[in-house]
Amino acid sequence: MSGFGTKYWIEMLSDRCRTGYFPGEIIEGYLFIQSASPVPLSESCTDPPRVLPNTSVLEFQFFLPPGLPPSFTSPLGNKGHVEYRLELNKSMGTSEKTLYKCVILVAPFLSLAGNVAATLPVSQEQHHARHFCCGADRNITVQASITQAGILAGERIPFRAVITNHSDSYIKSSHVTLRHRWIWYSIGQTHTSSRTVWSFKQVSRGAIPPGGSMTWGENDEPLVLPSDLIPTGPPGCSIMMVSYELCLTVIPKGMVKDMKLLLPIIVGSAMPPEVQATVERNTASYSALLRGAILYTC
Repeated sequence: MSGFGTKYWIEMLSDRCRTGYFPGEIIEGYLFIQSASPVPLSESCTDPPRVLPNTSVLEFQFFLPPGLPPSFTSPLGNKGHVEYRLELNKSMGTSEKTLYKCVILVAPFLSLAGNVAATLPVSQEQHHARHFCCGADRNITVQASITQAGILAGERIPFRAVITNHSDSYIKSSHVTLRHRWIWYSIGQTHTSSRTVWSFKQVSRGAIPPGGSMTWGENDEPLVLPSDLIPTGPPGCSIMMVSYELCLTVIPKGMVKDMKLLLPIIVGSAMPPEVQATVERNTASYSALLRGAILYTC
């Protein structure tokens, strides 16, 4: 943080650097330069947040462009992450030296408005399970559906399911989990990973006797998407892709393999209304300036 007896540091105007800025917001802060001799600045701060001896203060702000992918790290560890840093660099001839840096979190945002696929229902059905170890055919029917594929992180999943046991064996239990699949692209390589989302609360149901049935409906314990999920995509990113599946697992007694139905989910994310209004104004102003710059250069 220091070099040649001079100290540099940055303070943000808000704590959004920890909670995350949305693309389209303006990042604001102060640059402090403490030195034995005054450091000339082209635009000094007229109302610094605090007075320090031998310290110059520069107020800055810049626009976070729309369409940025959010900050995230894939489950593959070092194989795939997106990170943003605010850096103070000093030009030294043909090279640069970084004097100070801090991480800026970009919050996830994916609006489901206008996404036709997000409004469509998703359903799967499985009949006549025949994987019992003792050879006799069994008849178990599982039907599961989501009334719409697109759901915002933190909201309830509109899930329905009917399990009908026509066999003469018990169904021991059933449960619902959420899985995510990551794909990371690099030069000449593609890495994939499919894992359970541990922040999603698994919901389980009990046994179903021979000839019985069970319905998962609105009156049951709700299935809620975790609020911290990275949206499907995520938008603007070309090096990684994440998708989600709701998995209904039925466990009949004596079956070699469990019955599993996978329902794809498009996970969206929202921003607070007051932030969205600010982002829309900033983006409109940015687009107008960009159009003006293009017309001027042409």
